[in-house]
Amino acid sequence: GIFTGRSPKDKFIVKKEGTQSSENVWWGNVNQPMKAEVFDELMDEAIAHYNSQDKCYVFDGFVGAAPGSRRKIRFVHDLAWQQ
Repeated sequence: GIFTGRSPKDKFIVKKEGTQSSENVWWGNVNQPMKAEVFDELMDEAIAHYNSQDKCYVFDGFVGAAPGSRRKIRFVHDLAWQQ
């Protein structure tokens, strides 16, 4: 909704033709494709930012409930409350 704090049109996923993601993601206004080169630039910028910080907060967890299909995920933040 309008006041949920979510930004569904700010979600981008790297789309690489011939992969499962290109075939199985529901592409559109919510899941927008991004080129790998753009992702690499953003990743380099994020790494440079965190390398310039004295400290950061890391949360390691999982996406998905079933152990057979869940995936590891890591969140890195400047502030602990963002986790």
